[in-house]
Amino acid sequence: MLRAMFIAASFWMPASFGIANDAAVAASRAFTFEPSSLEQEIPATFRLPEATVSATEEAVSFDLARVTFPSPVASGHATNDVVHAEFYPAMDVRGKTGRRPAVIFLHYLDGNLALPRLFCKMFATKGVSSLLVKMPYYHERRVGTDRRMISPDAELTAAAVRQAVLDVRYALAYLRQRPEIDPQRIGIAGISLGGIVGSLAFELEPRLERGCFLLAGGDIATMLWDSELTSKYRGEWEAAGVTKADLAGAFSQVDPATYPGRRAGRPVLLLAGRGDATVPEVCTKALVQALDEPETVWFEGGHAPKPADVADAMLRVMKFFE
Repeated sequence: MLRAMFIAASFWMPASFGIANDAAVAASRAFTFEPSSLEQEIPATFRLPEATVSATEEAVSFDLARVTFPSPVASGHATNDVVHAEFYPAMDVRGKTGRRPAVIFLHYLDGNLALPRLFCKMFATKGVSSLLVKMPYYHERRVGTDRRMISPDAELTAAAVRQAVLDVRYALAYLRQRPEIDPQRIGIAGISLGGIVGSLAFELEPRLERGCFLLAGGDIATMLWDSELTSKYRGEWEAAGVTKADLAGAFSQVDPATYPGRRAGRPVLLLAGRGDATVPEVCTKALVQALDEPETVWFEGGHAPKPADVADAMLRVMKFFE
């Protein structure tokens, strides 16, 4: 699906859009993470204390700034504990004034940012700002370590997922304090792995106003055990005596299926593939149930729907956040 979406989206983008190579100009911006009024209702492992955080912004061009800030989690790997993100400001759109909505966007497993960047630039043309957050052990965050966010080690993988969710909470605080953004209209979106992490963050952070998750699911143990993408790990687990029940225990706290009933009426859009062998359909249905049966659009073709369905999906996502 990812390649098909990239091809379809490429035809829509203005030729001027690209990652500029202009000399970056750095500046600092302090923001404060304030616990939610519902912080005590958030599972303890995802709670955060109040903290003032210093972000660095590098204005690359009029439509892109690179943003870094410290992760609230100390993983033991210095480069991984700095969050790297790309901020795409909303463009001036006729009829839209005042503070604008924004989206936190999370990428997929292989870390390719081409499609997420296209989404963010398309949001900008609709008057919606976005922050593309690079998850733990991706890109700049993997320098100097052989750790990866998803690995055969269930405990390390669960810890990385937790860190990604807490990074999202800091990213939300950063966006809420930018003067051009409406702090009450910040949503989250993600594709595949990004959709899984994003849906978990949405459940646990009540100030995320809406969520859109593509090719995502819950019941992580089933996903890892049955997915064709992680089948290479199953032999290692079985050889080590690790069972599916062991995985369920390891991932129980970072599984979006663990937290049903936390949608609280907020708008949610799910886009899923019938017969998906990467995110099994049963896992998508587990997420649907956890999110209280939100609007769910099913496409044929599993993780690689037809180009027409891809175009339809992208239009739905744009409309959802616009």
